[in-house]
Amino acid sequence: MKYFIFDFDSTIFPGESLDEIIELALKNKPDRHELIQKVKATCQQGMTGEITMTASLEQRLAIAAPDVHTINQYVIQQSDRIDSRIKQLLIALNRSPNCVFVVSGGFEEWIKPLLDQILPTVAIHANRMIDSSKPLMIDNIVRLDKEDIIRQLKSNELINSDEIIMIGDGATDFNVYANGIAQRFIGAFFYTGQSSRKKIVELSIKNEQVYFDELYDFLGYMNKYISTDK
Repeated sequence: MKYFIFDFDSTIFPGESLDEIIELALKNKPDRHELIQKVKATCQQGMTGEITMTASLEQRLAIAAPDVHTINQYVIQQSDRIDSRIKQLLIALNRSPNCVFVVSGGFEEWIKPLLDQILPTVAIHANRMIDSSKPLMIDNIVRLDKEDIIRQLKSNELINSDEIIMIGDGATDFNVYANGIAQRFIGAFFYTGQSSRKKIVELSIKNEQVYFDELYDFLGYMNKYISTDK
């Protein structure tokens, strides 16, 4: 059995959901365009490893702290945005001899509803709000590191194989492989493009790990795991 661990943003979901929720929270701000560009730049720094994802998260939430109403509004607006082919892949993989988890630096408050009817909630692990009656501020979250989540899944025997494959587009995804927690890395750059993830592409090549620029090619590669356990 192989355990496929998917990143969510820009891998399953065609965008950076936290940034988009912050953008929604900024809709009535007069300087919203400048603030949105700052949010995007800070996210990019975290994804490429220029700053830590913790620092990236803290800086973005300091610009705007969305409340649960904004989050729920976003979920409704984006409910059909995940590509149907990716939905089908996740469902089929999870029914195969293999197993699927989603481990994200986003938040369960919107990732779980966006993946409803696709994967069971027990397979989805991300940051969480402490108190949903308060805005999404840095002191109102349970911050969960991807590597720690996977270690915990192994400790709890939800993952009981050394055959772990990490799929994603960012530095934290590659580090799961680089630090020996996963045995393979699959780069998913079909939503970001190589240019914005140049460092991760270079690391993939250096370490002889596969990566994909086109969703069609990625789906073709992954389909071999649906009907067989190769």
